[in-house]
Amino acid sequence: MKYCDGVWVGQNDMSIPEIKQSEYFDDRMLIGRTVKSLNQLDFAIRNNANMIGVGAVFESQTKQDASLSRWGLIQNIMNQSRKPAYLIGGLNLSNLNIFLESYHIENLRIAVSSAVLRSSSPVQAFVDLNNFVIEYRGKINKKP
Repeated sequence: MKYCDGVWVGQNDMSIPEIKQSEYFDDRMLIGRTVKSLNQLDFAIRNNANMIGVGAVFESQTKQDASLSRWGLIQNIMNQSRKPAYLIGGLNLSNLNIFLESYHIENLRIAVSSAVLRSSSPVQAFVDLNNFVIEYRGKINKKP
């Protein structure tokens, strides 16, 4: 894994302790973990995952077999995580806005794929999503 900065693992992949024991792993590598419950979040934190993916928030064209997570639980996990946490799963500008109208995320981070890659203008899609997150964070930080 000479040219690899790390790995992202789901619940059905190798566990974090197994990855860390691998002959190919060293302490400079990053491990991301998808979580769908507070117990999974606790496990990921105790095993030193570097970042957390939370969802799927929506159906995804990229990972069609991903099960959707309840939105209230997603909010709870995102706001309780002591590690950087990213909303994942089928996100785009319009559905992200729908989610955030009802659910408050203290430090919004998103991980997207198809919203950018399947866009007719990937650069503009990236810029629009980035601006949306910046604007959302600005609104959240201004609230008392």
